Amino acid sequence: MRMMTSSRRFTLEQALFSLVFFLALVLRFINLGAQPLTDLEAKWALQAAEIARGSKPLLGGQPAYLLLTAVNFFIFGTSNFMARFWPALVGSGLVLVPAAFQKQLGRTAAILLAFALALDPGMFAFSRSVESQMMAVGFMGLCLAAWQSKKYKLAGSLGGVTLLCGSAAWFGAFGLGLSWLIINYAGKRKKIETFRKDEELVDDHESIPTFSENNFRTSLVWGAGTLLLVGTMLFLVPNGLSAWAGSIADFITGWWSPVRLPLWRFPVTLLVYAPLALTSGVISLVRGILKRDKIIIKLGILTAVYFLLVLAYPARQTKDLVWMLVPVWSLAVIELGRQLEFDPAKKREIILASVIMLAFMIYVWLDLISISSGFNDPTIFRSRIYLLLGALLILILSMFLVAAIWDEKIVFRGLFWGGTVALLLFTISDGLNASGLRQAFSAEFWQPAPQFIQADLLEKTVEDLSVWRRGQTKRLMVTTITDLNSPSLLWLLRDWQVDVVDVLPLDASPDLVILPKGVEMRISSAYRGQDFLIRKTPIWDGLQLDGWLRWIAYRKIPDQSDFVVLWAREDLFQVAGAGLDPSIP
Repeated sequence: MRMMTSSRRFTLEQALFSLVFFLALVLRFINLGAQPLTDLEAKWALQAAEIARGSKPLLGGQPAYLLLTAVNFFIFGTSNFMARFWPALVGSGLVLVPAAFQKQLGRTAAILLAFALALDPGMFAFSRSVESQMMAVGFMGLCLAAWQSKKYKLAGSLGGVTLLCGSAAWFGAFGLGLSWLIINYAGKRKKIETFRKDEELVDDHESIPTFSENNFRTSLVWGAGTLLLVGTMLFLVPNGLSAWAGSIADFITGWWSPVRLPLWRFPVTLLVYAPLALTSGVISLVRGILKRDKIIIKLGILTAVYFLLVLAYPARQTKDLVWMLVPVWSLAVIELGRQLEFDPAKKREIILASVIMLAFMIYVWLDLISISSGFNDPTIFRSRIYLLLGALLILILSMFLVAAIWDEKIVFRGLFWGGTVALLLFTISDGLNASGLRQAFSAEFWQPAPQFIQADLLEKTVEDLSVWRRGQTKRLMVTTITDLNSPSLLWLLRDWQVDVVDVLPLDASPDLVILPKGVEMRISSAYRGQDFLIRKTPIWDGLQLDGWLRWIAYRKIPDQSDFVVLWAREDLFQVAGAGLDPSIP
């Protein structure tokens, strides 16, 4: 009878992990190619496209993305969807990693962690971006899961691909190694041996694979083989290994490069995008320290190391915070799993207290929206603050009443689950915003690069001109200048004949010319021009309280807009309304 129960539970776990994997796939692949590539994304996609065409470009420090994407481009052709394919796929696979750590986290917490990784705004956003950040996190997580499952050959292969993911992988490996040193060598060796013996006696729920030289050697051989084969694309692109070596140099030189972002950006990003993970994680960490839970303490050390490493690294970027999201969510789901264990007889009371808390959180959100829209009106602002304080007083009195009638534990659980549901809804909303599914061009910390707002309109215009004059798309010659420096524009016109020049000759007469707005056309031929919004850069510095509230509520923020002008030669319009010119081939 016990075996049947175990089999049924295993089947249920399989179904839940399959469900969350399917959910991750849907969220990451839906409309994946709809949003135009930013300049940062297009820089990598263009290199992959050159490899697919047989060229030998100078590769940047992300060989895994470049070589794997080049295979996609060679087979399926270049597209936004294919450019984002590998980050989306690996980001989806990351949600399966908790299945290998069920004995450490607990079955409930492992399943909750899988759902958290599928819905987290940071994981969500970077899984839909062209770059190696999500690939580095995903492959490293899968590597650790394979090692935990004692599949050492697979772990080595995944580790080899991880190292090919560029400086992001070295950042993650450095933080993981530093955490391991702190955990294992913070005290004397004798203390560590005692710690390990106590761990074996007390934490019999934890099962760590036996480390041996044979296992390590097996993983090392398979990792080196994968590094060689994938890093050279089966020896077709040998300079992939030089790009891998360059990624090591990129990470090292980042330690004395100029500081890129102010420190305030990182805690604000976590507070805005991961409030549920932070609140539940802190509660879990405090409880774990008091109970001396070794798993929780290790996760706390890993979280702290990654966060401090982000702050200390001069070349830091917001995306580096993704490394600490996994241990933070691990701490959070341990607490969430613990809070799911309660007396069924008190279910109604807990639900009632949760509904009261949820109603209060919804009211707070609506009140903040009202404050953001009426911030400059003292009367409205004062009235909204009074209403907020009144709602807080009602909540406190309600919780006292619940505690007096039933139990103090019911109050705590009600507050916890009401707040959890509210923060979960906020997290899902943030994820849809950060990924571009809710608003195509919203200002996000997770997506800081300027976005190509009118890419579709520009592409449609040049295609219409080509069909109008030549009878086919992509038949006109496009000229632009080096000063424009727009990889996203070059990616948009990747299938056109594009000539990038330093200076336009006076006697030149290309079909189409694209110049920054404000740059004068100095060509003898006559042209007609139309401007297009090419970049929209959010302005975060100097934002006041009302600006932050408006951004949190509506994603509205002051921005700097950059335009380009599409110039079309005058004679392209001579056949307007008269069909095609038969003299033109």
